[in-house]
Formats: sequence, C-alpha cells, structure tokens
Amino acid sequence: MSKLFLVLIAILPVFLICLFVYLKDDEKEPLSLLARLFISGILSVSLVYLFTYSLQLLIPSFIVMPRSGYLRLFLYTFFSVALIEEFSKYIMAYVFGYKDRNFNQPYDIVIYTVFVSLGFACFENIIYVLQNGFVNAILRAVTAVPIHACYGVFMGYYLALARLSKKHRAKRIFIKNMILSILVPVCLHTLYDYLIFLNDPFFILIVMIVIVIMYYFSIKKLVQLSKVELNHI
Repeated sequence: MSKLFLVLIAILPVFLICLFVYLKDDEKEPLSLLARLFISGILSVSLVYLFTYSLQLLIPSFIVMPRSGYLRLFLYTFFSVALIEEFSKYIMAYVFGYKDRNFNQPYDIVIYTVFVSLGFACFENIIYVLQNGFVNAILRAVTAVPIHACYGVFMGYYLALARLSKKHRAKRIFIKNMILSILVPVCLHTLYDYLIFLNDPFFILIVMIVIVIMYYFSIKKLVQLSKVELNHI
C-alpha cells in the first residue's frame, strides 16, 4: 500500500470534521484565519517537544512511561502527555484565535480550538498511520482523531464562556472558565489515554463507552453554541 494513499486516509477524517464544524457556523470565518489556526495546531507539536525536553531535564522519570503502578501511570499520563499536549494547543488557540478580531460570536472560538486541535491530530495521525498501516488508520479515524476534536470543543466552549463573563465584568467567573478551558481538556485527555495505556481488554470496553459519551456531549455543545447569536462578545 502506497505511502501517499495512507497519508490521504490519515487526512480524510480530519478534513471531514473540520468541514462539519465549519458548515455549522452561520457567519463563516475567514478561510485564511482557519488555515492559520490549523497550521498553528501542527506547529504546536514543536511546543510539545520543547516542553517534553524541559520536563526531561527537570524530572527525567516523568518522561518515561512506568511499567507498573496505577498512580505512576496516571501521573505520567496527566503531566507528560495530556497537560503538555493540551497546553501547547491552548497557547496556539489563545494567541491566534481568542485574540483575533473575528472572534465576535461564542461559536467562533469553538471553531478555532477545533481547527487547532485537528491540526495537531493531523500531524500525529499521519505519523501513526505511516508506521502502522491501513487498519490503524481506520481505527484512529473513529477514535483518536475525533477525540482530539472533542478536546477542542470543550476548550472552546469554556473560552466562549470566559469571553462572555469578561464582557459582563464577572471576574471570578471569567477566571473559573479560563481555568476550565485548559483543565477540562487535560482531564478528558488523561482519562482517554490512561485507559488506553492500561492495555487491558476490560478497560478497552470502558474506553469505547467514554468515547461515545465524549462524542455526545461535544456535539451537544457544538449545537448549543452554534445557535447563540451575540455580537461583539
């Protein structure tokens, strides 16, 4: 099977989710902005490497996945994987999306964070699919790629609430939502990866249930925010 075909298969689910999120927006965002956000998501991989390298220098044991111990595995998943990856995407979404002048509707920031997340997922997916083949591509198309989009939805949802809180000068609520905009994606990412890393058939079943629940609430929040019309938030 050609590498070009595998790359196209890896990109396809990313494109379809981007298209779905984009089409739900009544007031379409500039394609140049969305392209910039998507590319920033790809570039966030470099931040992941930078943060990982820094953590390796400070706490070397945190970078190596432990062979045993539920607590050590949880700490590894939370700090070395979920926090680093989501914080890297968060930086890009905040700089190139939250601060952008086109962000004038609550749904806008969800589009931005999803595009950043899918930029990251696209790069990651191409690497994994080239290494593991067609079957892995199909599996990731219904699990890892949409899950990254879900993290983006929750990040954007709380950033939208933060902007609304700021507009109404509710400082405490603003701070709470800004914290949740990074904490919720990190916790969801930790839960998903932790169950995968346990490498147990029973927990794989739980993973599938978790995935369905994440999909449900992500789509629910997408629909909810896409119907909110509020100019100049």
